[in-house]
Amino acid sequence: MKKFLFVWACLCPFCAFAQLNVSFTDGVIPSYCVGTDSLFTVADGVLTSSNDVAGESYLFAPSVAMDDAEWRLSVTMTQPTGSCFARYYLAVDAPAIDGSSSGYFLRLGDSKRQISLCFRKESGSVVTLAKGDTMRLLPPPNEKMLRVEVKVTRSSAGEWVVYSRLNDEESFRQEFSVTDNTLTQASYSGIYCKYPKSKANTFSFSGWMVEGEAAFVPDPPSLPEPNDLIFTEIMFAPSSDGAEFVEIYNRSDKVIDLSDLQFAARKADASPNYGKRVTKSSSLIYPGEYKVITKYPEKVYDLSLCKADSSYVTMSNMPSLNNSGGWVSLFRTTDSLLIDEASFAPDLHVEGVPDKGVGVSLERLSIEGSSWTSASPATGYSSPGCENQAMLAVEDILFEADPLCAPYREESGLWHLRYNLDKPGYLANVRVYALNGSVVRTLGHSLPLSVTGELVWDGRTDSGALVAVAPYIVVVQAIHPSGDMVNRRFVVTVSR
Repeated sequence: MKKFLFVWACLCPFCAFAQLNVSFTDGVIPSYCVGTDSLFTVADGVLTSSNDVAGESYLFAPSVAMDDAEWRLSVTMTQPTGSCFARYYLAVDAPAIDGSSSGYFLRLGDSKRQISLCFRKESGSVVTLAKGDTMRLLPPPNEKMLRVEVKVTRSSAGEWVVYSRLNDEESFRQEFSVTDNTLTQASYSGIYCKYPKSKANTFSFSGWMVEGEAAFVPDPPSLPEPNDLIFTEIMFAPSSDGAEFVEIYNRSDKVIDLSDLQFAARKADASPNYGKRVTKSSSLIYPGEYKVITKYPEKVYDLSLCKADSSYVTMSNMPSLNNSGGWVSLFRTTDSLLIDEASFAPDLHVEGVPDKGVGVSLERLSIEGSSWTSASPATGYSSPGCENQAMLAVEDILFEADPLCAPYREESGLWHLRYNLDKPGYLANVRVYALNGSVVRTLGHSLPLSVTGELVWDGRTDSGALVAVAPYIVVVQAIHPSGDMVNRRFVVTVSR
């Protein structure tokens, strides 16, 4: 029977926040690591190369961090040369050191004793993206060993920044920065050392840590159907220093391109409903994501307490919304199919709203319903790009997955997700996705949840086949008849 180890990390609404801390403090190499285990020893929380011939040693651990990520590692070694050096694999797609994988790595040392950021293609060829100062990696005077601590960051835009700190240096020093987006997804991080026989036991590693977000890349965009996208917030009477906006929400399992949509606004009477394209350039809205459509994103952003800046879509020709009320509509560009429409009016505000509703948005009460109310003062009377205050579930809702790097369950190979809800009656859709967005397994469709319970995945597809060794995304969407809603996402890496 094929066995699995499941490693999880909690996801933000559309990206997974992943954390890896490879600890050797218990004196053994963690079971989730793959590589040349026999060519290392562990003592006092430090991993050291151990060989009696010239060669190379390596270990890989599951890691999907890529966006807004940070990698750290401490390496102790002798003075590096062209045939004696270390690598820190930051983000690669497979646990391999040959041409069967691709990804980014730091090379720590060469004939010029410098730090380099490299990218290896699947063909095995290596492209050097940037180099640090020559003769940087030298032991202190009268010492044989060099200790270098590296820190690497990568933004969601693909900007890499590499830092180093040697022996007794008090702070990190920036080596270089470079932008590269050749690879946007990762599955593993790793360490590697190459050595002649005389230095086969001189490499030591500690402080191997990774954290960041994993980009979720679903299937290519699909054309929306009615109610795939819905209006969830409307600011039709902004303050003098604000701006009109509408917020839409993707309640489907599709990735939808907003360039395939037209937005229209009309008065409360039967005036024509002329639509204009939301955007000419591609702008994707993912399942469970909010987008804010506005002519003046800076004004909306500056007045909002909710700083969801990545959610804004600038529509330079956005139709005006009438202060006395009207309708907003979304149409499919190709055939004018109506996707969603909503009415708005001052009398939909709650009684006593300040300034007769000026500067206060209307928010939808429920993803399933059609009722609206005034935005809460707790959010500054609007929440563009964020979940509406009226939709927020109570604080005692808890979903807890198996801990990171859980002990291997030889007898079962199961991944467990425990939950504790505020009340009975939730119906849940629970799906497992591959990183390309395809559905691997449906664990529940309109599944009734009790107040407490557990969901389990056995590492198999809907057809019963064992999944490949790779990261997967588990999406839990639960809705209560009262309108309360729960959205949770987890990264689950099947590592062996």
